[in-house]
Amino acid sequence: MDFVDFISSKANQSGWKITKVISESLVMLTFDADHGKENVYIKPCGKDANGNTVLEFSSSGIPLADDISVNETIGLELLRRNGAMLSGYWGIESVSGKEVFSVFASQIAQTMDKDEFEAAVRGILNEIARFHKVAQKNSISF
Repeated sequence: MDFVDFISSKANQSGWKITKVISESLVMLTFDADHGKENVYIKPCGKDANGNTVLEFSSSGIPLADDISVNETIGLELLRRNGAMLSGYWGIESVSGKEVFSVFASQIAQTMDKDEFEAAVRGILNEIARFHKVAQKNSISF
């Protein structure tokens, strides 16, 4: 089974569907959130020590601010948050030439069941929602 079929099957088992096939190794699922639409991207990102395919789940990302001190403050808080997360982590990635704060989760494709697939997706969505609530509460603007 190829990657897109594999993810489509997992999404269907969860009552979701792929909203966009970006490439043969990158798909997007879109969800409604309090702050608007939120995309979760899924792609293979390599192999583990046993040769199993590792999948990376990631958020759309939150653009870094123009003010470096704001980025430092947010980055420090996200590093602190990483220590409290049960699974997943925050990082910085480049998307279309712009750096963004993204939340990531990883799963081993060969052993991932429906519950693990859903946990990775929901973990991304919940963490992004949490970020937006904290940002709104603290009136952080981007």
